[in-house]
Amino acid sequence: MAKSKSILVIPDAHAHPEFDNFRFHWIGQQIAELKPTYVVCLGDFADMPALSMYDKGKLSGEGRRVSADIESCKEALDILDAKMRPMKVPPKKVVALGNHEARIDTAINDNPAMYGMYSTKDLGFEEYGWDVVPFKEVAVVEGWWFSHFFPNGLMGKPMGGENAPKSLLKKEGVSCVYGHGHTLGYATHVRGDGKRIHAIDAGCMSHPGQVEGWNRNTARYWWYGLTFLDGVEDGSCSEVRFIEYKK
Repeated sequence: MAKSKSILVIPDAHAHPEFDNFRFHWIGQQIAELKPTYVVCLGDFADMPALSMYDKGKLSGEGRRVSADIESCKEALDILDAKMRPMKVPPKKVVALGNHEARIDTAINDNPAMYGMYSTKDLGFEEYGWDVVPFKEVAVVEGWWFSHFFPNGLMGKPMGGENAPKSLLKKEGVSCVYGHGHTLGYATHVRGDGKRIHAIDAGCMSHPGQVEGWNRNTARYWWYGLTFLDGVEDGSCSEVRFIEYKK
C-alpha cells in the first residue's frame, strides 16, 4: 500500500538580519521527524526591512541594507536545507511569495534605476530547489490551495478576522491555507457533494522578539507554529495538526 501524502506548512517566518535565525533549526527538525511529502511556505519568509515603507525615512530604518536582508533569508534557507538534504526522500518544496518579498518588486517599480540590481531570485529559493509561486497567486498542492493571503473582494484587500476561515470556505469552496495575519484560525465544512473541506489561517514563525513599530500593538495576538496535514488527497486530509513553537 502506498504511503499517504502529507504537507508541512511554514507560515510567515520573516527572516530578519536584526534577529537570529535559530527557530529555523526547530523547523528543520520538525521536517526531518515528520518526513512530509511537501513543505509549503506561505510567503514573508524574508522580512526585507530595508525596503519597509513604514520605516522609510525614519530613524528606525537607518543603516538597513538590502544585501543584509537577502543574506538573512539565504541563511535561513541553508539551515532548512541542511536538515532536509540527508533525508532518504526529501520533500518537494513550494513557496508562495508574500508582500514582504514583493517589496523588492515594488522598490524596483518605484525606482527604475534599481532594475537589474536585485530581484526576488536573489533570495535564493530556486537555488535551494523551491518551486516559486508569485505573490497573490495560488499554489495548488494535492488539491489544496495555498497563498500568502486570499482577497476579501474586488479591491484585493486580504481576508482577515476571526471569521475569515469560515468566510473563505463559502467564497472559494475548496480547502485553503493562508498566512499574512499571523493569527491561528480554522474552519471545516462539508459541501453539498459530501466532500469535507478546510480553511486554515496558519499563524507565523517570525522571531518571537520581533516587536517593532508596525506590530507593537498586535504581536501579542500572534500564534507561532507549523501546520501538518496528513493523508492529503484531492483537497481533503485525514488529520490537521497544529504544532506550536515554544518561544
